[in-house]
Amino acid sequence: MKWVLPEYIEDILPAEAARIEGLRRKILDLFFSKKYELVMPPLLEYVDSLLTGTGHDLELRTFKVVDQLSGRMMGVRADITPQVARIDAHLLNRRGVTRLCYCGSVLHTRPLAPGATREPIQIGAEMYGEAGVAADVEMLELLCSALELAGVRKARIDIGHVAVFRAIAHEAGWRWCIPLQHRVGNGLVYCSRFMSDQQATEKLLSEVRGKTLIQPRVIKFRAGRRDKAWNKNVVALGLASGFLEPLESTSIHLIMTGTTRLMRLFPFNGITQSFVDQYNEEVLRELEAIRDFLVLHYHAVERDDSPFCRHCRRMFIPASLARRIEMFQKGAHAWQYEGELFRVDSWTQVMLGQGITPERYHHYAKAMSDQDLTRFLSALKGSIEQAVLQMPSHQDFLDRYCKASNTGAS
Repeated sequence: MKWVLPEYIEDILPAEAARIEGLRRKILDLFFSKKYELVMPPLLEYVDSLLTGTGHDLELRTFKVVDQLSGRMMGVRADITPQVARIDAHLLNRRGVTRLCYCGSVLHTRPLAPGATREPIQIGAEMYGEAGVAADVEMLELLCSALELAGVRKARIDIGHVAVFRAIAHEAGWRWCIPLQHRVGNGLVYCSRFMSDQQATEKLLSEVRGKTLIQPRVIKFRAGRRDKAWNKNVVALGLASGFLEPLESTSIHLIMTGTTRLMRLFPFNGITQSFVDQYNEEVLRELEAIRDFLVLHYHAVERDDSPFCRHCRRMFIPASLARRIEMFQKGAHAWQYEGELFRVDSWTQVMLGQGITPERYHHYAKAMSDQDLTRFLSALKGSIEQAVLQMPSHQDFLDRYCKASNTGAS
């Protein structure tokens, strides 16, 4: 009989098992030395307690089974962190600071990344009862020490918090906060079907930090384009030709490409319909590709905590975008059209960032051996590092080319 394991599930053989166990002991000993206490939550819990307050993303990653004793729905944990939080809040319920650590297997319905296992080992530490900067620093230092024990010499740590996400994507749209040299620009984009002008204004003002320099102005827009960017002897450029949702700030780019296109097809000897048709076809192709990229941000969202988010998840999407999503899901295939603004890396990052994970890797990856791929990526990394070393810092660039006359904080 041939034994076959489920996809992305594997046996760990002696040498690798010994390495993992040694690393587990080192990291737990590190946690113990910092006064963190070990807890061991169960592998299975009832879904109503396992997923309480965790969000839709974790629910999608959780295997669910029916308990034959009680008939209730149970879940196999996909993340230990919420379980540890439950232990702190409902079982320990201590006053002051509590430091807990854990290590165990979790199970995912789908791999988090191409080629990743669906049964990873999760190890971590949590601090409760302290919300100050000192607690953040302690956790970051602990993380760095654990990475060093694991032999990770170069790492990039992404620091995030749910409040950061809420400040970007809200219940009816999104908002921006852009630091400039002498002020901070703030704005809020919202769908009027799900939020009134007054609600949007109040929300924006409540989230602005520091002194408000001007009162918010409501600017209404309807996303769309003209039927013909070039009609007879009139050519519409920039915002005159159409308006796309400003999530990707494409207006200046469209002015530049429209101007370049007009120069290439300019009717020096009088208007020829074939030139007009070519111009309009290129404009349409460009706008529709940008439209699909913008719609992807809204449609491939896992939030369902507001009518707007639920609407975006269920809304009709263009066939061209549906094809892109399916090809990425089925075969890890991403592409760009000639002259397309958003390149392969942009499409890939948004797909993965929005939780669209390929079911299998692209077989083009077999064209290079592991050794050749390692050498190629190492050389690429080295060339990038050398290029970055020669570049000025962000502040140096601003000071040299566009330093503001007034840099006072406001």
